[in-house]
Amino acid sequence: MSRFRKEILFLCDALIFAASVAFFLLVYSHFDYAEVGTTGNVGGHIALLYLSTVFFQLVFKTYDSLWRYAESREYLSLLAAALCGFAAYEVIARVSSMGTMSFVLLLGIACAWVLGMLTVRFLYRGYRTRMLRRDRSSLVPVAILGAGEAGAYAVNVCNKNPRKMGKPVILVDDAKNKQ
Repeated sequence: MSRFRKEILFLCDALIFAASVAFFLLVYSHFDYAEVGTTGNVGGHIALLYLSTVFFQLVFKTYDSLWRYAESREYLSLLAAALCGFAAYEVIARVSSMGTMSFVLLLGIACAWVLGMLTVRFLYRGYRTRMLRRDRSSLVPVAILGAGEAGAYAVNVCNKNPRKMGKPVILVDDAKNKQ
């Protein structure tokens, strides 16, 4: 799976985008909250929106590192890429003769898509962390400095909870009688 993780993440983001668009188009068409915008070319608007956001995700390289050990800087780059993509869509749509979609619809799609992408990444990160902790076949070896009362206490603590504390394998002390 690690070999195709970028492609899987890309596909997952595309599915989240499609679900967000479908949901908000359904809500707008069914409940008629507001005008969708240029109703004649909704597919063109959705394609342009998707292409512009994907372009900035590739520019910001959000598919390279947002999988297993993501940090807040990387999540912020995902948000920045999405924001740049939606801004690029707005500029291209207004400059061309394409017209624009409703801003409320665009904002709903943007929020749902970014929230979905972050949710998938957080869930996967939690899953990987849990699996790595659970799958430790061997306990972490621990060297304890000091073979006195504190060292004995440390050995007892490690033995009571070896998965968190590790397995004591050696006690080191500078006292000749404790070596």
